[in-house]
Amino acid sequence: MIETRDEHIDSDLMHTRLVNLGLWMNVFIPVIFVFLGIFLRSKGWSGHLQGGLNMLFWILMGLSLGEIPILYLVRRKTLKARTAYRQNHPQADDNRLLFQWATVIFCLAFSPTIYGLVYFFMGGAIERLVLLVAITLLSFMLFKPKLDEVRSFVVNEQEVVENVKGF
Repeated sequence: MIETRDEHIDSDLMHTRLVNLGLWMNVFIPVIFVFLGIFLRSKGWSGHLQGGLNMLFWILMGLSLGEIPILYLVRRKTLKARTAYRQNHPQADDNRLLFQWATVIFCLAFSPTIYGLVYFFMGGAIERLVLLVAITLLSFMLFKPKLDEVRSFVVNEQEVVENVKGF
């Protein structure tokens, strides 16, 4: 546990909170959408069948797979940017900065589920919705906040606070 600005920042607790947020956004909500789709199909709902639905699926699949390298870049760049912002603004709230960083990552990882839901409501197959949800789960597993990253962020924060106190 590290003490900064008369408050305690527990990196393990912060990591747990971030992972719980990610579990809700990228695991539980997509699974609820899949069960909703299964329920609707069992009741005979088929959506509005549109022409070119197969082509739309492949476009959404390509878009979803294309977001994986973008997630990697955003994750690396935003963490460095947050650390630099923190060095220039030592009064910034550490919890807020970490939660903003994680929320951006989790929202980007969640987007394939939204694509799958739109595709499903247009009359697509439930199996393809599940495939797009699986991309969300894969993105979450690859890009969830690691404990070492949260600890390094907190250690960097401690160094900044000590430098400010030295002036």
